[in-house]
Amino acid sequence: MAFTNAEDLFARIGELFRADKAQDDKALLAFNLSGKNFWMKVDKGTLESGSGDAPGEPDLILKAAAEDFVKIMNREMNPMTAFMSGKVKAERNMGLAIKLMGWFGLS
Repeated sequence: MAFTNAEDLFARIGELFRADKAQDDKALLAFNLSGKNFWMKVDKGTLESGSGDAPGEPDLILKAAAEDFVKIMNREMNPMTAFMSGKVKAERNMGLAIKLMGWFGLS
């Protein structure tokens, strides 16, 4: 199930999504990964994702090297360590970054 790159990750991210952890959540997230934009919309246990600009004003913006973000989602890099070392930068609602880890079983 390992993801090979950011495009592959966002095409198959639903494979990791834990709907039971997002039943009460609603958020639009934007990702800038090595200069390419992706987005994810969580709405009460459902997930949509795509490439390009987010379809609205994002609640959280994450920036990282695509390779690092793929490693995080493949569980090859600890997300908290990546954030603390500056490999992942977050803007806006930082609490959603914590929820994101739960939605994908990373915490």
